[in-house]
Amino acid sequence: QMITAANAAGVNVIAVVNPSNGPGGEHPNNDYAQGIQTLIKLGATIVGYVQTKWGTKDAQTVINEATVYKDRYFGLHGVFLDQVPNEMSNAHNKLPYYTYIYNAVKAMDWTPDRNGIVQKLVVLNVGSFVSEYFVSISDIIVLFDNFWLCSDCKLSNGKPCEFYDCVQWQNGHEKFQWFDTSTVRFPDHWMTNYAPSNFSVLVHNTPAADLKKALQFARERHIGWVFVTDFDDAYNRLPSYWHKEVEYINKINEKKTLAQSQ
Repeated sequence: QMITAANAAGVNVIAVVNPSNGPGGEHPNNDYAQGIQTLIKLGATIVGYVQTKWGTKDAQTVINEATVYKDRYFGLHGVFLDQVPNEMSNAHNKLPYYTYIYNAVKAMDWTPDRNGIVQKLVVLNVGSFVSEYFVSISDIIVLFDNFWLCSDCKLSNGKPCEFYDCVQWQNGHEKFQWFDTSTVRFPDHWMTNYAPSNFSVLVHNTPAADLKKALQFARERHIGWVFVTDFDDAYNRLPSYWHKEVEYINKINEKKTLAQSQ
């Protein structure tokens, strides 16, 4: 359903496979493996989820888990490294750690995609603003993985999220407009030196009425990969408006192509 709808709308899909906060073993069960192969045959790019615990997990353990995903039982196209520290956590101190993992992943023999291209994708889920240096050790950086509205954002203990964790995506605050390239307060101005395909956002709890607005924000803020959902969890199910989402993305892409050709 996911890939068929995206294919019909001419939208590329990167799917994250996460059996058990990581590969969870040497190979998936038959149903899981069949599901992965179905997605690949339909044209999806598949990356495997690996936790890095903000750069404290043993790097070789991370690499070993990535190796499982590239094995023939999974046959994926790269990795999705989660729990990557942001600049508020002095991410630059962990640059050697992630550089080591990046080089190891790129040295592996990954499965070619449907078009015969070996992508060796490295996706870093920072979920916030990060140093420009991380662009050189990733293919895609997830710069936002949070709620559309701050009022929806809750910590695991039930308390509201800290203000800077959720407000980045919204306009209207003089201090926290991280992705608004039209303002002088935009601290990640270096993003415009790179292709939008280097950047991604995952926007949770977005009402259907704000879907178009969220996707338009992504385009305006130099984001090439976007996933918007009306659910709390962006990882376990598709949004109820998935068909509309890929339709809107296709229209935005068509407008962008037309503008570039003029």
